[in-house]
Amino acid sequence: MSSKTSIKTNIKISTRKFSLALIILLCTVMLFCPIQAAEPDTDNEKQEPLTWDKWLYYDMGDHITICGYTGNEDRIVTPTEINGKKVTRIAPRETEIDFMDVTVYTFFEAYNQNTSELVISEGVVSIDRYAFYTQSILKSVILPESLTFIGENAFEGCENLTSVTVPENVTAIGAYAFANSGLTEIFLPEGLKVIGESAFTGVPAAQIHIPDSVIYIGSYAFSQSKIEEIFLPGGLVKLENGLLYSCVSLKKAYIGEGIVWLGIDIFTICPNLEEVYFPSTLCRTDMIFQYNKNLKNIYFAAEWDECRQVLGTGIMDDLTGKNSGYEEVAEYYDNVNITYNTPVPLPPPSPYPEKEKEIDKLSVFLIIITLIWLTLTVIFVILFIAGKKREAAIKAEEQKNKEGFRPEVLGTWECAKCKTLNSPIGNYCYKCGRKRQ
Repeated sequence: MSSKTSIKTNIKISTRKFSLALIILLCTVMLFCPIQAAEPDTDNEKQEPLTWDKWLYYDMGDHITICGYTGNEDRIVTPTEINGKKVTRIAPRETEIDFMDVTVYTFFEAYNQNTSELVISEGVVSIDRYAFYTQSILKSVILPESLTFIGENAFEGCENLTSVTVPENVTAIGAYAFANSGLTEIFLPEGLKVIGESAFTGVPAAQIHIPDSVIYIGSYAFSQSKIEEIFLPGGLVKLENGLLYSCVSLKKAYIGEGIVWLGIDIFTICPNLEEVYFPSTLCRTDMIFQYNKNLKNIYFAAEWDECRQVLGTGIMDDLTGKNSGYEEVAEYYDNVNITYNTPVPLPPPSPYPEKEKEIDKLSVFLIIITLIWLTLTVIFVILFIAGKKREAAIKAEEQKNKEGFRPEVLGTWECAKCKTLNSPIGNYCYKCGRKRQ
């Protein structure tokens, strides 16, 4: 019986090793051929921008690229068409080369200190690299549903931009796209696939929800941010180097099932990090912990013997770099509790704002018909009530004429008690019986 069990165990381990070998091969290919955000062509052929109203633009033949704004209104909306051609892209102008031989990008004029809200109209599909680079006057940007791509450094350094909702059709966010901006709220849609290197580095946002559709996040994407808790979806397969480097507010991290490889320095200089959950699919780790003085608990979804077979017996030594001569930082981890056979918790529901329902023409027609019907019903009720009152008044008048006498008849006398008009020939009131006086 024991020999059969041993054979089954060996077969199970061999099969698992073979599967892990295939996964490692896949990850190696991904490492040397990383997924990058494919940017659209941004070559404006160094043409001089044209002017339309207060907008500067490049005529690209079959479409228009907006490249600047010369006004200073508080709230601006980009045009949808210029000279009959659709506006499909937003890009900056390369205005000059500074004294350090660095290209300077501009969208707003230097004298404009008023424009705080920007609405990009429907039809725009791409915000090109450096489009609003260091434009600190921006506080609010509304992106169109038609948008599919946000380029490198597009909103980098927009320190007063506090919130952004990435539209549902966006599939890629370029490197440094929102780096060092003022984002305190980040809404990413299901359908997003690529987040570029350092895309959200240095933002003050405390929470970020990464949709399951994301398959690649570049190195240092959330480094130096104020994120407190993060769920990393399993579709990533590999976590790139320094993903959460120097996130000093980070307390908990959940690495989703499906992730097999952890790059170096993922949690380096996260002094408040307390708990990390690892998936059962994990098969390769680098030195991910350094200077984590408050780390208390590590959870593995796999059993201890499976972790030993895949990761080896010195798991903490590998994770902290002790095997690489980092004893001075590895001493923090002597009292860390390691728990096995603990599944990675599922992330909370996405906070992505619900899309407002559009009212189609049929709905508008039905609403109008309903209002007309209600109005006619009210009028009918009013007329019906008025008719009933008029009918009642007529009947009352007829009844009065039957019971008494008309005042215009000569010789009538009025009863001193009930004021009823009586016939000239009667001596007693026909109603109350009082004698005529």
